[in-house]
Amino acid sequence: MRRITRNLANLYDFHLCKYDPATGQIEHFTKPQPEPESVVRLPYNNVVRYLRIRHGLKFIISKEDLSVFDVIDLMKSYMTLKDCDFSALEQIVNEDPTLISLIKRVADLALILSHSFPAIPFLRKNSNESVTLSQKQASIVLANAFFLTFEESRDKYGRSDCINMTRWFSSKTRNAKQKLLCIFAYFRYVTSHDLLGTVTILRQSLPSSLNFSLYDGPVCDIFVDSTTKIEEVKDADQAVFANARVGGGVMRSGCVQEEIRYLIAPEALISCMVCERMESNEAVVIIGPEDYSTYTGYGDSFKWLPLEKEEEMLRDQLGHSCTTLIVMDAVNYSNRDNQFEFRFLDRELRKAFIAFSIRVNDHIKVASGNWGCGAFNGNHQLKFIIQLIAASAAGRTLSYHTFGNERLAQEVQKFHSTLKQHQVTVDTLYEALISADPDIAKDPFEYLISKTCT
Repeated sequence: MRRITRNLANLYDFHLCKYDPATGQIEHFTKPQPEPESVVRLPYNNVVRYLRIRHGLKFIISKEDLSVFDVIDLMKSYMTLKDCDFSALEQIVNEDPTLISLIKRVADLALILSHSFPAIPFLRKNSNESVTLSQKQASIVLANAFFLTFEESRDKYGRSDCINMTRWFSSKTRNAKQKLLCIFAYFRYVTSHDLLGTVTILRQSLPSSLNFSLYDGPVCDIFVDSTTKIEEVKDADQAVFANARVGGGVMRSGCVQEEIRYLIAPEALISCMVCERMESNEAVVIIGPEDYSTYTGYGDSFKWLPLEKEEEMLRDQLGHSCTTLIVMDAVNYSNRDNQFEFRFLDRELRKAFIAFSIRVNDHIKVASGNWGCGAFNGNHQLKFIIQLIAASAAGRTLSYHTFGNERLAQEVQKFHSTLKQHQVTVDTLYEALISADPDIAKDPFEYLISKTCT
């Protein structure tokens, strides 16, 4: 098997800025380097509408006694969706009137969009392309998303290019207030600090067929933890349990692992705008997004918490922070038994291998966990086995996080220790998995131990 090293210097690695590691300064380009074939639709592409937007943003900035209703009226004057509810925005501003001055600063950011982006590349499926933005440029995009300046429509690629925060403003949206607290924490930071880094969105595909029978090396080393969150593992690339449409339900009511990861690191939201839906043979990597919030809970219990950010951030030669997110989508099983069929095993193995094989830094470790085991009905033991095979073939070590499930953590550790004790190789484990009879569904760990360790 192989690893894929991406140095972001290929023909289809698009750069909207350039970071100088010697000075820590960023140069913004007047056009993408090189020029892309497909681009994101930006608000200023509709000239008449954008003139109304600019006029309204200037009004927001200059009005001395600005109210939340002025902000709402502005959005309603140009937004493409009608009959929208802004009750969550009203409530949060009424509870914290200082947000009005912050909203003015966000309007300042939004207003400079046309001076910052002649174009933003759109990363199509199977394109092996990337786009690098400065953190400043990312903040300008997100400021426009806050003011709902993107048009909500779809093109021939099925993309909407729309990361408008419309649904976060409605009390009808679950977790709306908590999502607003996350984005306001982000805006509070980026409007009061110099932004010195970059963020890259990268997609990578591999051939549809991979033969794990050819890899006769040992299973990789692992670290198992039931309490630490994936995002707390700073010396590893961090898995994001994604939807094929990157971002999942983050701009709506969704608030599980993928959505939460993007909420606490809003620069990752840019991926929702620039990425076409993922195919089964590709993954997306987000390099350099920083955390601006932390949290407690999950789903309906999700609650925003403030984060004390580090003032000094270590960066690589291109300006990225040390955080790398590996975005990988799982199959949704309406019938749980289907996941043990070869076609689904093969699909999940390929997806995990593609995700784990991409290297953009010095991290050997990948932090992952119960991938696709919530609403998608994945079997916890099976998903560990799949990721163990993929990580081993990709030359990784695996930091495995069971999200409070101590029993599963113990089972994973015991299973892995037994494989190591009997020197089971990846090809042996793979062959036992794909040739298994229906009994494997009862207890995948016990079944595979009986087939490989006797």
